[in-house]
Amino acid sequence: MNAVVLTVLFLLPQQDPERLLERLRDDSPKVREEATRILRAMEEAALPALRLTLQDPDAEIRARVRALIDRIEWDAVMDPALLAR
Repeated sequence: MNAVVLTVLFLLPQQDPERLLERLRDDSPKVREEATRILRAMEEAALPALRLTLQDPDAEIRARVRALIDRIEWDAVMDPALLAR
């Protein structure tokens, strides 16, 4: 079943962060991690939906989303030349 779930996750439109955020509630840690990876790869495009999710009643979701926002914002301000070192 995990392979099927991961395949479906890969097929989700990357421009739909709301659907990926739903995957953060999945029972499978692999599905949650993959959704997190895709949201991070979306960079600034995911930020509006991520910020709305900061009000989620689930503490685990809020923590994961806060970490994602911090990482995306950090990556946006870092000079790529510094990251290459």
